[in-house]
Amino acid sequence: MSDCKFCGLLASGDLATKLPNLVLETPVAVVAINRRPLGPGHLTLILKQHHARTSDFRDPQLAGIGDLIGRLAAVLERLHSPGRVAVIGDGKRSAHLHLHLIPELQDTPLDLGVVVADLNQGTRIPTLSEPDTAAAVRAIRGALHS
Repeated sequence: MSDCKFCGLLASGDLATKLPNLVLETPVAVVAINRRPLGPGHLTLILKQHHARTSDFRDPQLAGIGDLIGRLAAVLERLHSPGRVAVIGDGKRSAHLHLHLIPELQDTPLDLGVVVADLNQGTRIPTLSEPDTAAAVRAIRGALHS
């Protein structure tokens, strides 16, 4: 989709240069540290194929996503000891469905209304500094490979 910010990003070439918060890339998805995290280690999983609606999903297009989500959640559990890792689908603003993995700390339950309102802001100004982003990327990459 030519007017989709995620499709434009994915088609732009070297993702490591364009996306400094990139954690990993697979044949079907890109995973990045969310620069405006709603919990420590908040990850955004962007599917490479454009889907504007949840009803567009089909198993062949999502090959390996379940395993990837499980691996990422396990890393977030190891690094942050959350009560759980919430997986929230999003796509309203971007018209490109993507997923958020948000660790919910033991003593700070996620308010899904607040989460959805924040994710659907027209402009989400980053709150995570570049050094903190780089440190989070290194930690998650390291944990994925250990």
